Amino acid sequence: MIASITLKDGLATKSSLEAASYAVALANAAGTEAVAVVHGPLHGDGGLGATGIAKVLHHAGAVEDAGQIARLVSAASANAPAVVFPHDAAGKAAAPAVAVQLNAGLVSGVTALPEGGAVRKNVFSGKAMADVEAS
Repeated sequence: MIASITLKDGLATKSSLEAASYAVALANAAGTEAVAVVHGPLHGDGGLGATGIAKVLHHAGAVEDAGQIARLVSAASANAPAVVFPHDAAGKAAAPAVAVQLNAGLVSGVTALPEGGAVRKNVFSGKAMADVEAS
């Protein structure tokens, strides 16, 4: 499992820590490891070790836009069964491009781990829940 992580002041943002924790739980259920992909200045592990992330792939160079984030994450995700993005501006911008590059499905705003191949997400401004499958 791959988790794309957004950094602020060298540390993972709150939504990125949530994404990392989700990727770790997903990896544990699949019997594999969760790997974080980060870019920009990083202090230590950026707080990711506490989530259970097994490995951090760090690109120290500047990443200017969602297209660059998508290419970076796609390169690291070629054989990954799933890629998890934080539900923030960078994740919302890069995730569709990664899905296209990997020829994969995309489900945004997931709130629970998969059950029977479907993930749960909020719909209708949080007034209802939907179980969604991606192919």
